[in-house]
Amino acid sequence: MAVVDEVSPASYGEDRIVLSLVPGQTPRQFEAVLVDVDYSACDPAGVVLPLEASVTQESGATTFQRQTFERLAPTQLAFVPREGGQMLIRLAEKHHNRWFGALEITVAGELVVRR
Repeated sequence: MAVVDEVSPASYGEDRIVLSLVPGQTPRQFEAVLVDVDYSACDPAGVVLPLEASVTQESGATTFQRQTFERLAPTQLAFVPREGGQMLIRLAEKHHNRWFGALEITVAGELVVRR
């Protein structure tokens, strides 16, 4: 018989994936942004695929960016911001323990105004 800790462990939904900008990088509009991914806090179990990466932009005026990783866990994420301002980068397990990591960055450039 399963106990509650096996069905829904205390670590379910925790922020265990560490995202960080590649050192020396200044995020700019229309230039590639590289984000390093560290899974060491997920040990000993590790992350379980699929993982989903998303980039949400401050204005919401430009396209929401999303990518699913089904074969390999990425060690680095890359995207090109279409506007300046605040952005949230998130990488998460789609299932399993739903562990995730998030990084908020400021991108130099113009904010797209939604009308």
